Amino acid sequence: MYDCDGIAITDFEKLLNYDVSLIRNSPGTPKHVEIYGLFYVIDSGGLTEIVRDVPAEVAQ
Repeated sequence: MYDCDGIAITDFEKLLNYDVSLIRNSPGTPKHVEIYGLFYVIDSGGLTEIVRDVPAEVAQ
């Protein structure tokens, strides 16, 4: 159906950073919201945190 190499994400860290930035800078996203980029590990069913964007006032 699809060429797997053509649809595979080769740099998930870069993509997650981009996605988190896109969400953070969206006018509809409140400034106090914590945003995380997670990678789903198919073999274990676990999540690995790749990106964390927590505003300074929330992180204290």
